[in-house]
Amino acid sequence: MGPKLFGIEPMAVMSGSMEPAYHTGSLVYVNTKSRVEDVKVGEVITFRVTDQNGEDIVVTHRVVGVDTVARAFQTQGDNNNAPDNAPVLFEKFIGAPVYTVPNVGFVVANLNTKKGFAAICIIAAVMIMLFIVPMLLRKDDDEDEEEEVDIAPADQGSGQAENG
Repeated sequence: MGPKLFGIEPMAVMSGSMEPAYHTGSLVYVNTKSRVEDVKVGEVITFRVTDQNGEDIVVTHRVVGVDTVARAFQTQGDNNNAPDNAPVLFEKFIGAPVYTVPNVGFVVANLNTKKGFAAICIIAAVMIMLFIVPMLLRKDDDEDEEEEVDIAPADQGSGQAENG
């Protein structure tokens, strides 16, 4: 939530097309306030592409050409042998990646599925059972021990009379 306030949006890398710069399963933080006019050849951008099913998918690739007349980028994945088939229109530009966290993208991507959400709920329940419940039980045991402490009656002497 915090990074989004500053225009930084996390996105999961789900292919190896940008290896070794961005590994599969990484979480890439993209500056959505980046200006399309500032992008230069050699920089990495994140953009939307419409797939064969007509759905938008997010892609992160390196810019290998800029056509200011057509207002489009030519892009290519670092791990790909050739540039992408279609140019990326400036309107599809999301932003520029600013940093990445390895392997966290798998978790984020799976949170959006029913199985992933169920797994997170199960993990949370197990964590509660393993850590919080024992702490609460220990606290109850400590309180019980305090209540069971024997308090000896005040000293009433040894039962012998003093000579005086």
